[in-house]
Amino acid sequence: MTHSPGSLGIVDPSRFLRVTMFFVFDIPFRVPDNEWIIALPSGEQQTFPTRHDAVRFAARQASRFTAFDGSRVYLSIEGEDGVWRLFGADLKAPNL
Repeated sequence: MTHSPGSLGIVDPSRFLRVTMFFVFDIPFRVPDNEWIIALPSGEQQTFPTRHDAVRFAARQASRFTAFDGSRVYLSIEGEDGVWRLFGADLKAPNL
């Protein structure tokens, strides 16, 4: 008697969808008290004295999350003109 893998309770892993995280770091142009706060998915927050420092940190974190598990992580950065623009970890506009 032969059994198919499913009849033995063995599940074919290709039948599952891979779930990936989607996360966006928001970085405004101006902030009160010149303190840029970056919130991490863990709930932890990091504070930076300059916008440039906040962008660099967020880009590094986005690269780490993307490399670790293939998550989709972006930076949403407000320009001086008030327009929010989306960037990937490489600080280039993503192909969505």
